[in-house]
Amino acid sequence: MVAGLSLSVMLFAAPALAKDACTDADGVAGVAQPVVAETGQPAATAQPELGATTQREQSPKSTPTVNSEAATQKVHPTTSTTDVGQEEEGGTVPAVVGEEAAIPGADTKTVPKAETTLKSEVAPGADATPTPMPDGVRAAGVTGEETTAQAKETQRAVDDAGSEKLATQAGSGSAQTTDGWVRGADGVWRLYRQGRVQTGWQAHEGNWYYFDAKGDPLKGQQRVYADNKETHSAEDKRHYYYFDDATGIATKGWKYIKSQDKWVYYDLNTSQMQYNQQNVRFNVNNSNWSSQAKDGDYHWYLFDQHTGAALNKWNYIGSQDKWVYYDDVMRWMLYGEHFLHDNNQGTGSRYWYYFDDHTGATTYGYKRIERQGKTVYYARGSGKMAHEWANADGKMIYFDKYTGKKITESQAAYSAWLRIRNNRSATNFYATIDNSNYRAVFFTRVDGQWAPVKDFLCAVGNPRLGSTFRGYSRILSKGRVMGWDPYEYFWTEFFNNGADPTGEGQRFHSILYTGRRDPDNPGPVYEDGRGAKSSHGCVRVALHEARWIYDNVPIGSAVHSFD
Repeated sequence: MVAGLSLSVMLFAAPALAKDACTDADGVAGVAQPVVAETGQPAATAQPELGATTQREQSPKSTPTVNSEAATQKVHPTTSTTDVGQEEEGGTVPAVVGEEAAIPGADTKTVPKAETTLKSEVAPGADATPTPMPDGVRAAGVTGEETTAQAKETQRAVDDAGSEKLATQAGSGSAQTTDGWVRGADGVWRLYRQGRVQTGWQAHEGNWYYFDAKGDPLKGQQRVYADNKETHSAEDKRHYYYFDDATGIATKGWKYIKSQDKWVYYDLNTSQMQYNQQNVRFNVNNSNWSSQAKDGDYHWYLFDQHTGAALNKWNYIGSQDKWVYYDDVMRWMLYGEHFLHDNNQGTGSRYWYYFDDHTGATTYGYKRIERQGKTVYYARGSGKMAHEWANADGKMIYFDKYTGKKITESQAAYSAWLRIRNNRSATNFYATIDNSNYRAVFFTRVDGQWAPVKDFLCAVGNPRLGSTFRGYSRILSKGRVMGWDPYEYFWTEFFNNGADPTGEGQRFHSILYTGRRDPDNPGPVYEDGRGAKSSHGCVRVALHEARWIYDNVPIGSAVHSFD
């Protein structure tokens, strides 16, 4: 259903690959993690460059904004609405690892109480100018304050049995003059600079870490401040980060948290967990973020406002009054035509929907799909494609049973169907003439039922010149040309009482032309007359329609003419 679905097992189908794929301490599949010795010593690893951006060069024409309005008025797929908002300090937020409350991850159905309008110049949820990670922090390892002799470290891994990984120092070798990683007596690796253990946010060899008051590097999901200030005011906000379970490196990009069965996304600049609508790059293994993005790399995603989990299936965006659908596996917003369940449980029948090519909003009403050469109708309220007879904006219109293509143009076609739906014909075609509404409607059998295939505007007989017959008849004969300037082309006779000495009865035929008898190269139109009682009893239609009748409706087919 979605291009690139083969990548799904590499990123969003991680649970199914947990046994065979590369996994970290939390069971992450599909995301390559740094290799470390069994001692737990952080190993050097290639990480995204600080300052890489998550912003797409150009947002969709209609950039989504976010709102937390309750969605109660839309009648749409059978699913609870999901409005989106911003994580609020003091609200319902997941607890930090180690606290009594569960770490973030349990899906919530809570409808947000507050509305947040995001900037439209860039993707929702992101600042126009990304903040360096983290705010206000400058470590010696990044700014270059250390001398080469002080900063240069050589780390060598020992055997896989778990022997201690040593750090060769550029000084006396004692912990008091150490610059780099040192393993304490408790087995914990800590970062030292000029003999002092480091705490808070620290950058080392291009990666960011967070150390507690003892200098222990944090691991896993943590909620901490984004700076190293000693005190924080009520306005300061803590954010969720994920520190690699083995190395303690702050995660950037996509992360699957197995224990919570959720995919989350950490900003490439700040490493903070993202919420709400985000336009971010799809990167299978979180590798080579600094490379040039290609067309199609960026997608819109919706991240739960409380847990940060990438959502899928039906979701209602209250601020934009639209239903959208996020792919079941890849989690990105869908566009165009898709065959889906009308609920988030995946039960019951599936239906065709169309999602706006720019905004992803569910389409309602008539829609022209040029590449398929058809006009279809999506029910107002549900967005489901109409098939067979359906009320389309107040008229009963017939849409192809299988493709949804609009077949009839008038309510008169439905009235004709009601008249003949139980009738028989010697062939698989049935012709009707509505003399009051000037419609010639042709039916064929579809799965044993009469279904309209053509609905033509026509001219019928003028009572002063000759009325079109009323009643039942059948197709009698056919020909290519009749008359003598003006000419009628592609005639199909449906009534002859034998009273006409020329033997001509009443016929379906083209409007009148002059100049040439060649139906494949007709002259100018002499008289049209459709939409009125203008003929001598025959039924006039457009030239291409007369040819369709001539080519398709066999002799012997039933005909019913009525007022």
